[in-house]
Amino acid sequence: DKVNLNLIIYNADFKSFLFYLSSRISGLKSNLILQIEDLPNARKSNIGFKGFINKLIFLILIKKAFFVFFASKGMQEIAKIKYKFGEKSSIYPPSLTKKYLEICNKRKKPFLDKLTTIVYAGSFHKDKGVYELIDAFNQAEIKNGLLNLYGPINKKIKNIVSKNNSIRLMGVVTIQELFEAYANCDILVNPHKKVVNNSYIFPCKNIEILASGAYPIMSKYSLTDFNNHLIPKSCIYSSTDELVKVLKTARENWFLIEAQINELVEDLRTNYSLEEIGKLFYKKIYGD
Repeated sequence: DKVNLNLIIYNADFKSFLFYLSSRISGLKSNLILQIEDLPNARKSNIGFKGFINKLIFLILIKKAFFVFFASKGMQEIAKIKYKFGEKSSIYPPSLTKKYLEICNKRKKPFLDKLTTIVYAGSFHKDKGVYELIDAFNQAEIKNGLLNLYGPINKKIKNIVSKNNSIRLMGVVTIQELFEAYANCDILVNPHKKVVNNSYIFPCKNIEILASGAYPIMSKYSLTDFNNHLIPKSCIYSSTDELVKVLKTARENWFLIEAQINELVEDLRTNYSLEEIGKLFYKKIYGD
């Protein structure tokens, strides 16, 4: 029997369109719900013919959608203007899983040991800013500093860090291992660089970073459309030179911002839990 259900698609790209099209051809009755984290043409890789196709697909799917969730208010407003989009929509921020919260709730305070462990997790694409992070780490010359890089290893990154014993390539790990890394490090970094349209993306990893309880360091470009007034200014940088300074002073600054960070952590762990975000989703789709 044909069942009327909710079909949720994460980001409206070509693969998503093929999946939606096949469901329609098969006669599946469904309400299309989109969850948008990136808008088309955000990066150089989305420009040109590929960008045109993605934009066209996005336009088709967003017009077909029963409901659209955007990761941020800024993206929602841009979509309304750029795509003449006036259908049902809401903000649906990223959530923190129960497992993540369990692990992070058990963490010890940063900087209790002599070793300063810094973690970056993500791809090693140049837009992510990982190479600037490596450069800044080398310049900072942190006493007993260790930089752990999590992500799919490529030849370029291997060559860059091969002679530095203070930088470790951890590769792709399980989600459990990544959560443990977040909970056991002193500093977590999101060094995202400026892209074509930073306002077209929402760095969901910021929620995990800020909720981890570690010292957060973020580029100003990673905070587009994010309530960064809640984040201590000493944690935000806009150049490699500033990143060097932030890395150097993190240990001594921690005791100045610890109370502010702890307040932010508590707020995020409460309001961004999977349970709370799930309630928001249910209410928007099914009502009270």
